[in-house]
Amino acid sequence: MAWIPSAAKRGVAIYNFEARQAPELSLDIGDAVDIIEECEGFGWYRGHTVRNKTDIGIFPASYVHVQFSGAEDRVAAHDEPIVEEVADCLRVWGDMLKSAYVHSRGNDVQRLNRFMTWLVKWRRDILHSSLPTDQLLKWKMKIAAAIDKCNLQMGLDVVPRNESFEPVDIDNTSILDLYLSHAHKCTNDVMVTTPRFIHLYTQISSLSCHVPGEETDFLFSLYDAAKQQFISERVAVRSGADGTVQSTMPNTSACLDWLFTDLDRSFLSHLKDMYVVCHVVRLGRMDLSVKKVTALPVRRPVGCVVLPLAKLRDVIDDPGTVVQVSNYMHPVTEEREFSSLHDILIQRATKPSDRAGAVTLSFQLVYGELREALETHQEMLNKDTPIVHRLGNAAFTVPGEDRNDIFITLNCGDFEKGGKSTAKNIEVTAKLMDMDGNPMRMLSQTATTPETSEVNSVIFYHSNSPQWNEPFRINVPLDKIDNVVLAFYIRHCSSSSSSRSCDKQSAFAYLKLLEKDGRIISNGLLDLCVYRYTSACAKPREFVTAASTPADISTTPMSTSLVISRKESFSVKVDVSSTKLTQDPRLASLLHWHSHEDQIIQMLEDVQRIEGREACVFMHDSFEALFAILEIDNMVVSQSVFSALVYLLGFLLQSEYEQFVETLETYIYTQFTSTLAYKKLLASLASYIDIAHTCTPHEPLLRALQVFPFILKI
Repeated sequence: MAWIPSAAKRGVAIYNFEARQAPELSLDIGDAVDIIEECEGFGWYRGHTVRNKTDIGIFPASYVHVQFSGAEDRVAAHDEPIVEEVADCLRVWGDMLKSAYVHSRGNDVQRLNRFMTWLVKWRRDILHSSLPTDQLLKWKMKIAAAIDKCNLQMGLDVVPRNESFEPVDIDNTSILDLYLSHAHKCTNDVMVTTPRFIHLYTQISSLSCHVPGEETDFLFSLYDAAKQQFISERVAVRSGADGTVQSTMPNTSACLDWLFTDLDRSFLSHLKDMYVVCHVVRLGRMDLSVKKVTALPVRRPVGCVVLPLAKLRDVIDDPGTVVQVSNYMHPVTEEREFSSLHDILIQRATKPSDRAGAVTLSFQLVYGELREALETHQEMLNKDTPIVHRLGNAAFTVPGEDRNDIFITLNCGDFEKGGKSTAKNIEVTAKLMDMDGNPMRMLSQTATTPETSEVNSVIFYHSNSPQWNEPFRINVPLDKIDNVVLAFYIRHCSSSSSSRSCDKQSAFAYLKLLEKDGRIISNGLLDLCVYRYTSACAKPREFVTAASTPADISTTPMSTSLVISRKESFSVKVDVSSTKLTQDPRLASLLHWHSHEDQIIQMLEDVQRIEGREACVFMHDSFEALFAILEIDNMVVSQSVFSALVYLLGFLLQSEYEQFVETLETYIYTQFTSTLAYKKLLASLASYIDIAHTCTPHEPLLRALQVFPFILKI
């Protein structure tokens, strides 16, 4: 019995095979298998299943349908010219790196080191992978773009390439074609290599505007002036009473750098409107003129610093180049303007006083998927570097990325004096608890502060209508989110009180994170009902029976333990960033289809009314659910699943969602397990063709043919 090494083959088990003795390998119908060797003349293969590569055994060849062989669909990466070209480039660039280091050309050293690190990693990846032809072509495009870009920036010749991204054959190419290819490459290289994943590494160079004698928090966030909205969560850098930077997290060093992530190409194209805004807040006494120190410090506004990012436009094509931006702090004079002071500074170009101190930050653009960026820039980004996420969903999601963040922004409120002759000093405490009233330590005021069960707002002196614009993050596990509630306790803080326990709570509001139909709360501005504070406000099982928003009043029975305060108002803003919790009830039904299997046909019809953005963000989970439903042995169900797939895939043909094509391909090549699904999909397509003559044009068939290239990949 002679075993012959097999070219890379992959197949799928079409029958169950139970191993009776070693070294036989048990197979279940649908198992994807890699074939390593074949026994010539005896009809046996040796290999392993894709899901368990360590368990290698033999199995009958007749039990496996071979889907592709290496000779037809896969190529040996080490035989590709691009691999040898990478090695040649590394040798040439290595000599240039040595020369640049000796002659102290720092920018050239950084640039060459960055590109060489990328090429070494990419070359290793393709040499250790068995890639389909189309995937290898994408790798070649990526590598060729990096080689050409570095050569262009270093003043070297740019290699003219053919449609396979290999150097053209100069012996069989005319001089005119060579010139046109070279000119096209030089003028269009930047556009071709525009990055998809963008991050902004930020480092503090100097900080000189703390409040003497009190701790000071510097709250940094990205701001889009054109849309007048913050686009990232906050980063807190804390300065001690003596002015030294302190750690905000236990067992970690002081935060001096961080990485803004989840940015996209629109960030680069609108850099003239992008700013890093720093709100300065002190932690201490209500009134600095009062010498008495409070047991629990309150948060009071100090000033604002606005740092424009327009300078980054000059280094878009040279990521890694450090850009330094500095500006003075503008002290707050009218506390009611604190939440909008950054807009005033940007629009009026008000010149701050240098006597208030300044903030200087250094910026570097970082490109590539986050995991790849962290590996490539290990000298800059270590395990302690805080990752600062975008508010809301990113423009591009990576398959397998699990994220479940809910950003709540305290917006504004309007409260009564309550018998006082002057306005109140309003403080809002947001508290997360379960239905039994137990605190849940899942709130983060910033990306660099520890998780806690409650966060406190800034206090504006003598203001009954505060405007905060303060975000915080909630990260609740999926199995607990239906049992938690977010409560807001509103109190007046006296200038003379020594602790919060001396201050009387006056009002209350609450927010349920999950809707009754299983959806997460919707994005946007949300007005909440304000209730007068009673003992029931500390008992979730009592107060959740009352209306949370004015819209709920008509459908919620009147509470006997809570009295609504109709002259007071309070609002928050919601931004959900989740790959597991949807805001669309139709998509929620699909993801939880097991709970209503008797309504599958109607549910699949409803899927075809899901909006594009939600469909693309939840593409991975949606396809997993659809392919699970496809295993039901029912032709009508199969055709409904096919129609739903065609509808969802149709979004990828729109330019607005084209970036999610890569999400689909990554899912298919790395996580797709329904290896026999293609049979039912092709059968459904055949039924479309069979009835095409009944109407002209046959819209379902036309839509299916438009997305047919995606279906073929499955």
